[in-house]
Amino acid sequence: MLTRPLGLVGKVLRRCARAAVEVGWRARLGYRFRQCTGRPDRDARYGRLPFEELRRLAEFRRGILAADISRFLRENPRHNTAFQQWWFSRATPEGKLDLSLRMYQVLSDLLESGRIRSFVDLGCNAGEVVAAAARQGVEALGVDLPDVVRRVTLPIKTMARDLNREFPPGTYDLILCREVFEHVSDADAFLARCFGIAHQGTILLLSCPYTARQFDSNAFHLRVLSAAELRQAVERHGFIVRDLFREHESHVAVAEWCGR
Repeated sequence: MLTRPLGLVGKVLRRCARAAVEVGWRARLGYRFRQCTGRPDRDARYGRLPFEELRRLAEFRRGILAADISRFLRENPRHNTAFQQWWFSRATPEGKLDLSLRMYQVLSDLLESGRIRSFVDLGCNAGEVVAAAARQGVEALGVDLPDVVRRVTLPIKTMARDLNREFPPGTYDLILCREVFEHVSDADAFLARCFGIAHQGTILLLSCPYTARQFDSNAFHLRVLSAAELRQAVERHGFIVRDLFREHESHVAVAEWCGR
């Protein structure tokens, strides 16, 4: 007889506890917001915040501080890397080869063409794309942050790297960068490193958000680019864009190494 009333009491208590936690967060974030807004020492304050607090602060009051926190992360690559590692190591593993996406259709066609002998996925996450490439007989490598790589359970070749600072050695016939470019601190340095692991005939598949909706209140997408801006960025670094299309609020560039 008491089971149902006790269950309802428990549900109410859990809701009250969650509400109390949110009230606490709002008070805390309001204090941090006043500490950081317009202050000359705000970068030092950002750098001392726990990552969960930094994430919430970027979204607080409809993202008023998002652009400024994004600037801080672009200017502080090590802190950006540490944040990304914290974020992606706790998120649900991604990286599925979803052939409903045009980017992966292009990738699959290239892998099946017979011209691709080596492939690297920069930001491989769970590694399903790397596994699919390996099944085609391609020498395939997945690269991601150390805490992300440790979560990979597929029998694939992986390498732990901070893509803000270091790329894998060697060169590759096909380079994939999906949902990575918007997170790196220095876009030009990243593309220069892509050129460094490319050779004649290398294909680069790279995506970047184009819509401000991907950026508003999201300090951790460090850039959004128009089609023209993405083309110019890629072609400044020794590639020529052969195709460029929209998909899931991102632009996707299909580019080929052309030398400098």
